[in-house]
Amino acid sequence: MFSRFERKEAFTVVGNQVTAACECPSPQIPPIVCEYFKKRAGVKNIVSDLEYGVNVGQADGKFTYTFGQEVSKVEDIPEGMVATEVEPADYAVITHKGSLKSLGDSYKYIFATWLPQSGCECVKKPHVEVYGKDFKGADNEESVMEIWFPIKKIEKTENTQ
Repeated sequence: MFSRFERKEAFTVVGNQVTAACECPSPQIPPIVCEYFKKRAGVKNIVSDLEYGVNVGQADGKFTYTFGQEVSKVEDIPEGMVATEVEPADYAVITHKGSLKSLGDSYKYIFATWLPQSGCECVKKPHVEVYGKDFKGADNEESVMEIWFPIKKIEKTENTQ
């Protein structure tokens, strides 16, 4: 599942947004994705064909999710859409294969298995889902997408006496 480490500079995603309870998959996300595809022709300055899901955790146990595409500059956002700024970060890139119904298993792997063994710690920044050409739909078991999880490598200190 772990693929690589990546550094991504700050970027902006324009798309649809929802605040939801932490459950995976969230039933509140598919409607905003469908709505995005209906209106995306109105989004200006799209950088690439990649789609992003930007997850921002909240103190109340919920998260804000923005689904859209990266833009080079924000102008004339279609009605009902938002611009979400993502700070620069170092990421561990985890590849998820399968339908989105099993996405929760990939998140469990990140927190329960990979992170404790990685020499890294979680950083309080948004994590990002990246949907590219290998994503074949939410229900397709052949789909591939990436979870970009913000991390910081733990500095090991040695006692010298």
